[in-house]
This record gives sequence, structure tokens and C-alpha cells, in this order.
Amino acid sequence: MPGSHSTLKIGLIGFGGWATSAYVPALRERDDVEIVALAARTETTRMAGRSLLGNAVRLYNNYHDLLGDAAVDAVMIGLPSDSSTEAAGAALDAGKHIFLEPPFPDDASAPGLLDKAERTPHVFHVDLELRYLPVLRHLRDMVERGDFGNLMSIEVRHVCDWSARRDPALPAMAPGLSTWYIDAIDSVADSSATRVKLFTATPRHEVGRALFQLSNGATGEWAFDLRSPEPFSLTIEVIGSEGAAFADLLSGEYRHRIGDANWTAGVLDCSRPTLGFVGMRESVHAFLAAVQGDTPTLSGASTYKRIHSMQSAMHT
Repeated sequence: MPGSHSTLKIGLIGFGGWATSAYVPALRERDDVEIVALAARTETTRMAGRSLLGNAVRLYNNYHDLLGDAAVDAVMIGLPSDSSTEAAGAALDAGKHIFLEPPFPDDASAPGLLDKAERTPHVFHVDLELRYLPVLRHLRDMVERGDFGNLMSIEVRHVCDWSARRDPALPAMAPGLSTWYIDAIDSVADSSATRVKLFTATPRHEVGRALFQLSNGATGEWAFDLRSPEPFSLTIEVIGSEGAAFADLLSGEYRHRIGDANWTAGVLDCSRPTLGFVGMRESVHAFLAAVQGDTPTLSGASTYKRIHSMQSAMHT
């Protein structure tokens, strides 16, 4: 593992829009990180990488060759879900620290990879960026202290027009998107689901709600409208026997009350400008801190195993 004062050498596997808009800007903010290698299938993408990253970056036409580069300490994998688990498994075998985009495919490859990742001495960080929002961490801390009494319910409400702007021939968005919003519930409750039920209009699953009976006795809900003409919004409400809280996850604005006290309001925003999505910069920096041995990742294999299980149950 690199020392805290050494330069961390990063290899990028995949170089799509997320890597260029989120990974690269977040990494370039650090003077203790260097992007040294890039693997992409097409010459056009590799040349775009060289143009953005400089002539010193080493280019590979497949990720196996990049994983054989001994100078690479850690990889950030931004591939489609149907190939991400295979690449992550190869990266584990190569002894690299891993930053990986969900969702994982809903097949036998995911549980096997997560079991393997739980046993690795290296960092395995799944990019659940909402988990790293300061306002969600604040709510989690309040729940852990018992400020709300017995936790009763957590509801995430999600309104956007993302599905309406997509090609209708593409698969429905909700199955893949559920990963992040289930995780927002889990990041506060820290509890697995004993029952899962999805209520939605088929076959597109554009409007609906997913309900979770959690092992701690609370309920969770992801209510979504992915074809709404209304402005994009993402909120969370937490209700306990002795209090409640509401937060806007896009702005960091929140309010909460404990017992009979009046509402207390504040703002705990993520870092700006946003890189790709709220919490993305925080997630990248948390991965780097874990690799450097400063703090453990909050979104490792054990956490994502719980999220993936809830996601898979939602669609069975």
C-alpha cells in the first residue's frame, strides 16, 4: 500500500462520460495522485484519453494488460454493468485497489465477486456516492445516537424526466437506478431487508414505489416518477417514535425535530461544483483515503452485498 506521502498511481478502465466528467476532475484536484494508465477498447477513445491526460499516460486496448502494469496501485472501473464484475474480478486477482461503478448484473457473478472482495486485503470501493453526502451522514449520526427514538420509516422520493428522455427501446431505468436510492435508505438505517415489494406500472417501471421491511423493524420506501415534467428532485424523510427529519439531497438543506422541540434547520451541502452527481467528489476522495490507510471505505463489499440483495429481491 502506498504511504501517505507517496503518489498514488491510478489506472482507468473505461473512459466514457462518467470518467471524463467525474473521475478525472476529482483526481486532478489532488497533488498526491497521478493517472498513469488507461484501458479502452477503441483507438478513438484511447486517443481522446491521451489528449486529455497527456502523452505520458500508458494506453492499453484491454484491461488485462493494464492490470499487469506493476506501477498501477489502484484502478477505477467505469464499464457497463454486464462487464464490470468480470473486470473487477480480474483486478482483485491482480492485487489492485478497486473503485467500481454499480449496479452489478443480477446474475450469479455478483455474489461470487462480493464474497471474493470481502476476503481481499485491498480496498474494494463501490461508488455509492449518495452515502457520502454530508447531510445523509448527519441523519445517520442522529439515528445512531437515538435522537429520533425507535426508527419507524425512511422514505426517499425521486422525481425526474430521465426515462422520458431515453430511447423507449432501451431497458427500463428503475432496476439499475434502484441501487443508489436503496443505498440512501440503507445509509441511514444500516439494516437489511426481510421483505421487499415493488409496486409499479409495467413493463417500463417508470412510476412506482419499492417497499422494504427492514430487520430493525422500520420500513423503507423508494417512491419514484422517472417521467415527470416537474423539476428534478430527490428528498429523504426519516420518522421515529420521538422525532423526524427531512432533507433535500440535492441541496443539502435539512430540518429535524426531536421530541416536542421546534424544527431545527440547516444546510450540509456536498462540495461544489458537482462532478457528475452530488456526492461524487466525496466518494472519490473517500476511496483515495481508504487506499492511503486514513479511513475505511463506507461502501465496501459487505455493504454492497446488502444493497444488491435488496435490489435483486425487488425485481424477482
